[in-house]
Amino acid sequence: MGEEASDVERLCEQYGPMVYRRCLRLLGDEDEAMDACQDVFVRVLERRADARHPSSFLYRVATNLCLNRIRDRPRRAESPGDAVLERIASAEDGERTMGARL
Repeated sequence: MGEEASDVERLCEQYGPMVYRRCLRLLGDEDEAMDACQDVFVRVLERRADARHPSSFLYRVATNLCLNRIRDRPRRAESPGDAVLERIASAEDGERTMGARL
């Protein structure tokens, strides 16, 4: 696991700021964005993901993780943008459900 951890550490150093900015943009809260950013890299380590294009992969993982967090928040709209993000997060879940039904 030492080599995998060092790979994730390199990814974190190189792409951590990008992932954090994406999480912050979607979540709008610095603490929650930092938690989400850490979760992204934990998932990469857990799944031993080998991405050819790490920036695209990490951006997608961060986006999906943040949309899941938004969807799981109690139903409260803090700003007009939050409502749009909640609809997007719910729509993606609906697509998975439709795919499973088909």
